[in-house]
Amino acid sequence: RELSFGTLTSRSSPATLPVTVTSYTEAPLVVSKIFVKLEKGVEGTELFLSDDSGMGRVLHPSIPRTIATIQCIPGGEGDFVGTVSITTNATGGRARRPLDVTIAGTAHFGTLRASFDAPPIRSSDGEKREPAVFLAGRSDERVLSLTHSFSSPVRLQHAEVSDPSFRVKELQEDIVVQPGWALENALSLVFAPNATATNYAAALLLVTNVTSTSVPLVVTEGRLRHLVHASKPDPVLFSLNPPAPAEGEAQELPDAGMGGPIDFERLGLGSSRVRHLQLVNPTPVSVSLRGCFLRGFGTAAVRVVLDDVRDQHGTPPVALHGSVVLGAGLEGGSALRPSAGAEQPSPGGSSSLGSAGGPVPLLLLEPGSSAFLRVEVNTSLSTVAERKEGSLELHTNYEKLVLPLSYETVQGNLSFVPAVVRVGLAFPGVVVRKLLTAQSFYTQPVTVAAITSPDPRFVIRSLNVSVPPGGRAKVGELIFDPTLGGDGVHRLTSGPPSLNARLTRRYEEWSESPVHMPLEAAELEALRNRRQQWALLKARAGTDLHQRLHVETDLAPASLTARATVAWPQIVASPVLACGAVHVGSSSTCSIDVRNRAASPVWVELLLPTEEQAEQAEAEQEEWVLKRGHRDSVQAIKVASAHHAAFGLPKRPADKWQDSWPLGRTPQEAPPKLHLIPPGGEARIGSIRFSPTRLGAVRSTVYLRSNLTWLDEVLIVGDGGGGRLAVLSEASAAKAERGDPIGTAEDDEGVLRVTLSSEELAGAESKLQALAAGGESTTPLPHVFVKSFTLTNRGNLNLRVDWMSVQPAGSPARQGSCSHGGFSVAECASSFSLAPGSLRRLDVVYEADFRSELATAELEVHSSTGTVTFPLEARLRQHMLPRCLSALRTYERSRPLLTTRSLLTAVCLVLVTYCAARIVHL
Repeated sequence: RELSFGTLTSRSSPATLPVTVTSYTEAPLVVSKIFVKLEKGVEGTELFLSDDSGMGRVLHPSIPRTIATIQCIPGGEGDFVGTVSITTNATGGRARRPLDVTIAGTAHFGTLRASFDAPPIRSSDGEKREPAVFLAGRSDERVLSLTHSFSSPVRLQHAEVSDPSFRVKELQEDIVVQPGWALENALSLVFAPNATATNYAAALLLVTNVTSTSVPLVVTEGRLRHLVHASKPDPVLFSLNPPAPAEGEAQELPDAGMGGPIDFERLGLGSSRVRHLQLVNPTPVSVSLRGCFLRGFGTAAVRVVLDDVRDQHGTPPVALHGSVVLGAGLEGGSALRPSAGAEQPSPGGSSSLGSAGGPVPLLLLEPGSSAFLRVEVNTSLSTVAERKEGSLELHTNYEKLVLPLSYETVQGNLSFVPAVVRVGLAFPGVVVRKLLTAQSFYTQPVTVAAITSPDPRFVIRSLNVSVPPGGRAKVGELIFDPTLGGDGVHRLTSGPPSLNARLTRRYEEWSESPVHMPLEAAELEALRNRRQQWALLKARAGTDLHQRLHVETDLAPASLTARATVAWPQIVASPVLACGAVHVGSSSTCSIDVRNRAASPVWVELLLPTEEQAEQAEAEQEEWVLKRGHRDSVQAIKVASAHHAAFGLPKRPADKWQDSWPLGRTPQEAPPKLHLIPPGGEARIGSIRFSPTRLGAVRSTVYLRSNLTWLDEVLIVGDGGGGRLAVLSEASAAKAERGDPIGTAEDDEGVLRVTLSSEELAGAESKLQALAAGGESTTPLPHVFVKSFTLTNRGNLNLRVDWMSVQPAGSPARQGSCSHGGFSVAECASSFSLAPGSLRRLDVVYEADFRSELATAELEVHSSTGTVTFPLEARLRQHMLPRCLSALRTYERSRPLLTTRSLLTAVCLVLVTYCAARIVHL
């Protein structure tokens, strides 16, 4: 017996030889020892067992088993002989002796090369075995050439092909190839195609005295298959040996048929459209694309771009740097140039790209590979509606693939009403929906297929409707959900994790056992973190969103803009609750208006902070309000001061000893009220009592806990008010007469002064002297002076004046006392009202006796806000007093004579009137 390695042609890698034995004993045997040694051979030749060989293998009766693998590394050319010894555990007879088997072989280093129609190329990188290609449906005959690199002659002994379509025509009996020579006409191979086989592979087996080899044979149509896609397809894995289909299913292969023409259909003027062309090589040979031609189109109307190349495993065979333009509006030529921003790929690899006109093809597709081409049409140069037809020709080394191209242009455009869709305000938990309406200006119906947005927060539900020419139609619905952006906005409405579960469970158990859960410190801390997140969101302009929506139609793409605002989460109608103006010492109630903008019910609960919590919130309130920028909140912070004790809740029925509970002092046992608001509903929460103890604007903060926004803060503002009577200065009164704004309270008069100048006193003296001499009397008398003052209400509520009195300074007021010391007020018994900022004239009369340069009294005003006292003061020039006093006394002494004269004059007038009447009667 002998094991033979045959002829070894390479010394670079070890040759392997399996050792298979069969036991003919009745019982199983176990191999106990295997040994191999070299008996004879060229120096450096090695024989050894591989790692998978070893003892302990069981040999079952009559079953062959490979128990070892022998490896050989020849040291040089020549014969070598060795022995392998196998010992088993047999207990008797010949089986206990080792089984010795002879190993033999020959080493001849070199390679045998064969090719058709041309001498094979010598190469140092091993055997180059290019397949011989035969076209299906065409008879052919090829001549085989041989060469080798062995040091001794090689004799061809046998040649055969198992496929019946091939036949070896001539095989000489003595075909010897000398070393370094090439035999060009070793044999002839005849191919006679059958009617069914189109794409398959075979092999020509060649046996020599040294070695054997096979030449691959390929029968193919050499035709590429193409598929046309409206959108870019995913890389398709094409298998040359697809699995068998399941029973009852049809087997669909990429080479089942041609993909048809490239029809761009109708498209609008000035638009572009893309069709994706997939070229598949279903043949077992490489197909080279040698030319790309566009026929029947103007310059730059159509272009062809190579986007991707994939092998049958879905892997790119070469690095494709950007897109490559294969052709653009060419009429009889092909081109290969990178598109804008792309690099030119270098030729090489199993699937290579090259420049047109050179020896390297545009594209080389290996068996099972696919090329993805983008065919673009642009109608920007078209001015009229027309139909264009042409073709795309792809030349390969086996065929000319002609693909018809066509498109039709349509005049018009598609717009949207409105052009900018304003979604409005939204926050996590609130989803806003808007209908999209399109208007067509095309002369043909246009179908809106899809509306997409690159921003995941804008979700569009397309209706896939057709818009008639010149008409309008609802084409979709825009849904804005700010939580889909992935920027952490959803955390604006999530409370502390430790509280979420408790609040949910508490709400579920509320109807059975209403338990009060006061505002916790963890909630306020989470609210501070929430404010920081909001400030960061606003700093990076993450609240105002502008997004362009892409509209796909069957004519031309269109677009529209959507705008939305991510708002601070709140369920209150306004973050500021104004309780209005209330008289100091009295009280009023105000409530918070809430609105549910979500699509599910919301529960709301009013929370009152403790005094400590209110003070902590006050420290951060101003900074937060200024950052948020809400106008009413900023104004309230600026004009109102913190005064938490002015706000509270009405007392419970049992607390009859107290009118209200101030904020921060609500009894813990008082069960709060939970309000359930339906979707889209509104409610009025709480009854907060405002009891001001001082004048001016005051503020505080309350909170609303809900399952929508988790925690809302509300700034409560109220005015502690009342009326305040004041007398304007002369300058302020002059401004009021001109309609200008009056001055501040610092400019008001504290004393009602009647100051008489020398000119006024001299005029009074002369008039008194004229009266004493019998002159005509005047009203008022010359020594009576009237000064007008302007009253105003400096308060923030209406003021009612009940009555006024004039009396000596420091004396008690008496109602009805309207004069004293020469001062008098005509309207002292009148009642009137003054609105905030309104004006009223008050006339003060002073009758001078010219006995003193200073006269004083007091005006006391009794109003709805209390009593206000104004000093009255009259000043006269001292040097004019004697003269005025003398004139006044002269006038007073002449008053009886003047009175008699006036009486006689009156009697005479009566008599004259009576006599005239009698004469007329007679």
